[in-house]
Amino acid sequence: MYFEKKPNLGHLTVFHNIAYVHVPKEKRRKLDAKAKKCILVGYLDEQKGYKCYNPQMKKIRVSQGVVFDESV
Repeated sequence: MYFEKKPNLGHLTVFHNIAYVHVPKEKRRKLDAKAKKCILVGYLDEQKGYKCYNPQMKKIRVSQGVVFDESV
């Protein structure tokens, strides 16, 4: 309302949604998976990105390269 235009909310999705986080080429070997299955837990305030929890490694990872599986 302050700037008289609507904000872009296209990057928002439902929390606890299944997400696949891209693994950079430098951090994987030839036959490793290109993405890790995670759960969306939040958004970043200071930059555009997603916080995703990896239950196998028990770590939170921040990334912009995320694809969501909204069919589940």
